[in-house]
Amino acid sequence: PGYRVPPAPATAPPHPSHPPPPPGCVAPPPGYPYPFPPPYYPYHQYPAPYFPPPPPPPYGYPPYPYPSPYPYPPLPSNAQPQVPPSQPASNPAHAPATAASAPSSAVATVIPAGSAAPSTVAAENLAGPSPSVTTPQKETPPSKEENSSNSVASFMPQTSQISDKAHMHPHVRETLETYIKRTPKSKAAIQNNRQYWSDNRNSAGFKLPWKEACYQICLEEAKGGILWDIDGNKYVDIAGSFGVNFLGHSHPAVINEVNRQLAKGFALGAQNELAGEVAKLICEFTGNDRCAFMNSGTEAILMAIRLARLATDKKGVVTFSDSYHGWSDATMVRMSRDKTVPLAPGILNEYTVQLTHDCMESLEWIRRNASTIAAVLIEPIQSRRADLHPRIFLKALRKITEEHNIVLVFDEVVTGFRLHQGGAQQYWNIRADLATYGKACAGGFPVGIVAGKAKFMDGIDGGYWTYGNQSMPKATVTFFAGTFCKHPITMAACYGALKYMKEQGKQLQAHCNLKTERMCTTLNDWLRSVGAPLRLACGGSLFKFHFKGSAMEILWTHLLNRGVYTWEGRTCYMCVQHTEEDIRHIISAVKESVQAMFDSGYMQPTFQPDHDFIQPHETLTPEQVGIFDDGFVDNKCTRHVQPSAAKSARPFDPPV
Repeated sequence: PGYRVPPAPATAPPHPSHPPPPPGCVAPPPGYPYPFPPPYYPYHQYPAPYFPPPPPPPYGYPPYPYPSPYPYPPLPSNAQPQVPPSQPASNPAHAPATAASAPSSAVATVIPAGSAAPSTVAAENLAGPSPSVTTPQKETPPSKEENSSNSVASFMPQTSQISDKAHMHPHVRETLETYIKRTPKSKAAIQNNRQYWSDNRNSAGFKLPWKEACYQICLEEAKGGILWDIDGNKYVDIAGSFGVNFLGHSHPAVINEVNRQLAKGFALGAQNELAGEVAKLICEFTGNDRCAFMNSGTEAILMAIRLARLATDKKGVVTFSDSYHGWSDATMVRMSRDKTVPLAPGILNEYTVQLTHDCMESLEWIRRNASTIAAVLIEPIQSRRADLHPRIFLKALRKITEEHNIVLVFDEVVTGFRLHQGGAQQYWNIRADLATYGKACAGGFPVGIVAGKAKFMDGIDGGYWTYGNQSMPKATVTFFAGTFCKHPITMAACYGALKYMKEQGKQLQAHCNLKTERMCTTLNDWLRSVGAPLRLACGGSLFKFHFKGSAMEILWTHLLNRGVYTWEGRTCYMCVQHTEEDIRHIISAVKESVQAMFDSGYMQPTFQPDHDFIQPHETLTPEQVGIFDDGFVDNKCTRHVQPSAAKSARPFDPPV
């Protein structure tokens, strides 16, 4: 794949501003098109039109007067030149970089005699751009007149074939082509709106060889644990809307309350009575004193940091490796050579430090620098590390932060109302100063919540006071505002979801946790037996795929082709409405996908131990950190007291 017959020299004059070639490269021959067409860049770091010196041509080909970026394949003994017919592009906005009107005699594709002539698209892929074009045409987006209709007919994929120039294993090519054939309307919808719609998800995981399959599924309907896309394909959903739909899509308890509020209207400005009812339920579930509403988890984290700085009169913030706390500058950092640096261009960071998670040295660093730290921010179970359950580390953090006037903030946007009805604080019996929530408690609607002890939450409104006496707001306040905070529709969704959770009791979360654990254990037993370089780890009803190497990256496309919807981040969620039939379908899809990779020769068995993929639940013991371990609550809502050293649990062992 990727071989082509070098095009004949063109007659175009050389570009007037040719710079000298870099060392080790040669300039193009006179008359060669400038710039060299992008699909044929020999090395991306070199500006067009340079390419490496030509290798000696293999036998069977005469020497050519100019170098070619690809080695020449052996010439078949029965080969005959085949001239592909020209085919004008139906839509100039989506035409390839080469001109369709180039003379058909300019290039020739060599095929064995007696074989069928290749399609126009395939011939173009083999032959490359026509050399008669002086400069490649820049791909311009369609005009508003051309793309005025919202119909996917304005762009439909002309072929499901991956370019022959893309170097990839045949199994990968076949899997991607199956995906494209199943979802042509999704691909068309993404392309039609790309000119106007700037969305990083539409380019997530972009790889040039996989370009034709780089697009997101467009959904049409969601109910329970099932999704339907606009092509009519049905999926069991394990992406869970990034953890939002703990109750499942379109849960009746949520829909009924939302419809009731829609009928009444959703004016902003005046207070909404439902907001007060929701606040009571949240404090009742979590054991916090007070709470406040935002629009997203990122806003909730920002408000928690601001309240911590207000309470401590310090500026520093500590986060931990592999954590995610939203997309604000205050938390978008990473570790690089023992330094904390911004995660991406455009991000400014001055006061945030990232430390290694579940590590004794991190605890010591916090002790040494406590005078500058306002808040320690941590996910009780990280969405990126479902295998890590750092109960002892969390208890040690609680002790250190209390001793040094540091605000401990639990980011429970993922674990809140999912791991346990009261979140990780009640699950592990650890009380943080502040906690942030979202996702599961709103039944699919956007919400962010900050909750915690009154002495910190009073920084929003001055504290509790009553009428008919001399009481007044006494606490120093910081600034907080937001037009859509406490939106009536969101409050209705929260009320419906929380009321349903209260009616069902703590067993609602416990049952979903056990359902997830059983599925992960079943799959891991099979994966271990066949030597697949893949394991699943779970924390409550959150689970994640862990693998070694890049071979498993095609797994997500395999699962989509087999009716299991997931996403490239590999963090997955079980919901209340997933049935036993859904779980059997997930298990079957994973097994079939892995077996297909084995059967094609794309992947070989590697019988590696579990700890090569995931780690034990925790690495520290109570004696190491100098605390008394007063136990935890397991998935059956049973409290276990372990005053001695923490158990060295293997992955997937139930926490008993």
